[in-house]
Amino acid sequence: MNTLSDSEKRIGSLMARISAVCIFLSFGVQVALGDPGSAGYDSATGGIVATLNYAQAFSFLFVLAFSLKLFNAEENAYFRVVTQAFFVVIAINMVNSFNATGYFNNEGTIFTPDQIQILQNVNAWGWNLLAGIVVLCVLSVNEDQLPTYGVYAGWGGAILILAFSIGSIFGLLPEGAFILIAVLGGVVLFPAFIFSFSSAFSKA
Repeated sequence: MNTLSDSEKRIGSLMARISAVCIFLSFGVQVALGDPGSAGYDSATGGIVATLNYAQAFSFLFVLAFSLKLFNAEENAYFRVVTQAFFVVIAINMVNSFNATGYFNNEGTIFTPDQIQILQNVNAWGWNLLAGIVVLCVLSVNEDQLPTYGVYAGWGGAILILAFSIGSIFGLLPEGAFILIAVLGGVVLFPAFIFSFSSAFSKA
């Protein structure tokens, strides 16, 4: 069984807090200064949101990497494979964070910032489905490492994220439920679940 070093515990705990806070800040900036429902690039918030998204993804990579040790991935094959797959997805999201902002601030580019933003969001359904599955895999191998609030937030977030993904893919969501489910699952419960890793790493 792999054990976390003191530096991994310290870094993992810090990164979990940063990742969760960046999700809240990103959404808050878009609500306060722009239009979070816009499909295209928002010049008022684009650079700020891109920076926050980069920081969120960067810090979340540490959480995912160290969670492989925290939950003994060597003995939990499903958890290991799904988490590694999600690691790749998050890494791709991270390196794409500044694309729309870069295109907006440079002339002579092939695509418009709106097109870049829309193209980057075309895989949102697959991303959300995998996120929900990852959370369920974590909960299946959790042996009291996560605090109680993290477990409840994880179950609630996973169920809502999966319901949101499947419902929107097949057009089953009732009118008005789209934003409510997305915000509650992805902006409240999912980051609360990530934040709970801070405690899990600290006491590992």
